[in-house]
Amino acid sequence: MLHFTVEVMLKAGLPVGVAAVLMVVAGGLKEAWRARLQALIVALGFCAGTFFLDSQWIEAMSWSAVLLGVFVCVHPAGVGARYGVRALFVLAVGVLILWPIHGSLSGNVDLRNLLAFFFLGLGTWSIAERAEHSVHALTLILLPLLSALGLVYFLLRRGGGGALTYNVGVYCALFETLLLVCAFAPKRISRTALVPFVSVFIVSFMVFAHFYLHVNPWAMIYLAAPYLVLWFNAWIPGVPEQPMGEALVLGAVAALPLGYFLWGI
Repeated sequence: MLHFTVEVMLKAGLPVGVAAVLMVVAGGLKEAWRARLQALIVALGFCAGTFFLDSQWIEAMSWSAVLLGVFVCVHPAGVGARYGVRALFVLAVGVLILWPIHGSLSGNVDLRNLLAFFFLGLGTWSIAERAEHSVHALTLILLPLLSALGLVYFLLRRGGGGALTYNVGVYCALFETLLLVCAFAPKRISRTALVPFVSVFIVSFMVFAHFYLHVNPWAMIYLAAPYLVLWFNAWIPGVPEQPMGEALVLGAVAALPLGYFLWGI
């Protein structure tokens, strides 16, 4: 895992660092423009970090990031409109990722798994949007990041995962850097800008892992355990009000089921 992390940072460290600096600079804008600009910075930072990967299939992940950045820029008003447009964007992300193999998707099992991942994407997006107003930005980044790190570890233990593992690794490097920024300058980060990237974007990695690498979908469900902690955070006793304390306590709670699952791999 350490060797993999070093390798990713050597290849993607520059775009990740530039994206972090631009996030801090954009943090001086008013919230409406800050959210839009920072969403695009995250999307383009991810695209730049994965530019070195030579895989036509994996390019869909970069286009998905751009698409989610566009969603934040559109920012539909009203609950009904927001949920409807969100469903369309989740569907569009799925189409982008699975189009290269759409001809091979047939039968009840594939349909069931497609529906399961569609609702998982919508569900995690709703959880993150709700948590945007109930937890600090540090926690909003950390808990989904645990899912992404768990996916990297899972893929490495299974034999590598190829370009997908590097994609998730770049995502982790980017959001680990944003985690540091958030620890020292939390008011510079727009939580609205991060919501789709800490929810459905991580689910899109899971979709790729299942349909391209034939990973058991139940493994992806286990890896989504931190979202349950994010959902029920208000019901967990003894959580400090300070950003660092909140992130550490809820992160520890979320890491327990992940650790239990990954220990047995």
